[in-house]
Amino acid sequence: MSDTNKIFIYKIVLSIFAILLLLSNTTGFDLYAHISMYYFHQTDYPPAYSFFDILYLPRYFLLSYIYEVFTRIGVPLGYIALLIAIVPYYHIVSKLINQLYEPNNKQANMVSAIIMLGASNILILFYAGTSMAILWGLAYLITSRKIFLFGALFHPVGIMFYLLILFFKRFKDLSSFLLIVLLFLLATYIDNNMFHFFTNSNAIVSGQYSINTINEETFLQYINKAEKKIAELYYLLYVIIAYFIVNYLFRSVKVFIGWIVIIFSIFSFSVSVYAFQKNNYTALRYFCSPTAYNCVLEATWFDWGEKSLKCDSYEMYHSRRN
Repeated sequence: MSDTNKIFIYKIVLSIFAILLLLSNTTGFDLYAHISMYYFHQTDYPPAYSFFDILYLPRYFLLSYIYEVFTRIGVPLGYIALLIAIVPYYHIVSKLINQLYEPNNKQANMVSAIIMLGASNILILFYAGTSMAILWGLAYLITSRKIFLFGALFHPVGIMFYLLILFFKRFKDLSSFLLIVLLFLLATYIDNNMFHFFTNSNAIVSGQYSINTINEETFLQYINKAEKKIAELYYLLYVIIAYFIVNYLFRSVKVFIGWIVIIFSIFSFSVSVYAFQKNNYTALRYFCSPTAYNCVLEATWFDWGEKSLKCDSYEMYHSRRN
């Protein structure tokens, strides 16, 4: 078999097992919290940030807008979440494996590739706004594709993560990044004040996310909230440090590339089997149980077109806990 065919097979196999990881999320995870939040976006108003009653930003920034657009046109959001997770993962896999197959490529290192793929798999397994922003950030760091700069707008933490990458590794793209952020804020402001298309433009914004005054008390309050989110970056900080240390110390280490595929296939399969055996609902378990019914899983994977589920937001929320 030619190297080209091997590379293609490796990419597909790793991507399929990454999909299994996402499908192994139980209904208590953030993935299904997002779905239940935006399925009823027109009546329950997903949380948003209010800045001095001038600018209203949805909780997950651009990610919220993506959810709302597709739920309005009747596409189950589970498939949108799959695309958001798998597109950057596939590009990460492609870049790393292509580097490993290129002769005398000084950037290629088997151990660091394993570290990055491991981090990417964990981020997909724990799907959330923060983890997707970081996954897209890793895709940008590894591939240098500017399209992945948009991942910074999936969560407020994403902007901080991208700024770290840009200042220390990709400073030449800082102007492009700032332009994307400014255009996003401008477009949001225009929608807030003219078109009112998105829910956050019309909603009574929860005071939990309202920034109307700046004083010592509110400053400390938001610093405390930020610290809780920044703590989620510690894990990725360790991964990135390990990535560069390994690249420096173990550049000559060579491992059969097939072992990478085997390692992560076994990991993903094991997680999927474990999740399947538990009593908690997962997409995999639900797909194999034709007589079962769960409101949030129906909304996530099966409710195409006009919303037809006979449950309210309260029932959907509690179906995540069953």
